[in-house]
Amino acid sequence: MIISAPNSVPWECISVITVTYNSADIVETSLQSIAEAKHIIVVDNASTDDSVSVVVKVTPHAQVIRVASNLGYGRAVNLALKQVTTKFVLLITPDVIVDKECVNQLLSAANVWTNAGMVAPGLVEVSGRSTRCHDAALFHRSGMSRRRNDEPFPDGPLCAGYVQNAAVLERMTAFTEVGFYDPNIFLFFEDDDLCLRFVQRGWSLILLPDVSALHIEGSSSSDVDENISRVRYHHMAWSRIYLERKHRGRAAGLFLGVRNIFLFIGKALGALLVFDKYRFIRDIARLRGSILGTLGCSAFTRVVKP
Repeated sequence: MIISAPNSVPWECISVITVTYNSADIVETSLQSIAEAKHIIVVDNASTDDSVSVVVKVTPHAQVIRVASNLGYGRAVNLALKQVTTKFVLLITPDVIVDKECVNQLLSAANVWTNAGMVAPGLVEVSGRSTRCHDAALFHRSGMSRRRNDEPFPDGPLCAGYVQNAAVLERMTAFTEVGFYDPNIFLFFEDDDLCLRFVQRGWSLILLPDVSALHIEGSSSSDVDENISRVRYHHMAWSRIYLERKHRGRAAGLFLGVRNIFLFIGKALGALLVFDKYRFIRDIARLRGSILGTLGCSAFTRVVKP
């Protein structure tokens, strides 16, 4: 279902926010797609490449917030959200391209469904493959296949327990009521947490599968060396245990943490036995994140430096 939308984007009611971290190779195309926006806020997470120069070149009117160290995604977005005065905010990662039609459709849907806290498009890879962009809420996924290849894609707007946050239009009144991204999370599951809190407060999460944004396959950061992989897997493990404890209590967090510690010990030993370096690095990072998450250590403990 395509919702009637104006020909031009009413940018005066939308602020665009993106976060860069060594994103010079990809952010230019992303910013070009929304360069007409009147309110653009870019938070740079201490990039060591030319990310800021690219931002200034493509969108000289953008407000650039440079931070001295990598704050992680959620904290960086929160800095920008504090500057927003418009009715809506469009969050996009540097590896996503949204066109005017996409923005118009998201805005029109938000105006039709006034209880919508988030309205997200589908994501399409450069190859043309569609990405699954919705899911059940985090704690309702047990027993569900991770891949779910046999599950058909939706053919019309739907409410979900989770929608992707790589490109999403969000209502600022919802953000004000629910709160911003959890500042305790450095990376991963911050969108799951936000979706949970939106739904708990009665806000709907809507996916428009007929509307699409282009996802540039790869990473929103061009820095993809082994150290960055360690950081990502470490925080993926840490954040999952943190959310378990936050939403289900200390006992549930402890149970999941201990289970994952033994799981990743076994996986790391298995990778070592077959001399699989990638799997060993991945699972040692997961193990480290699980241990620190179980102990209740901060996500900002510099076990590995991004």
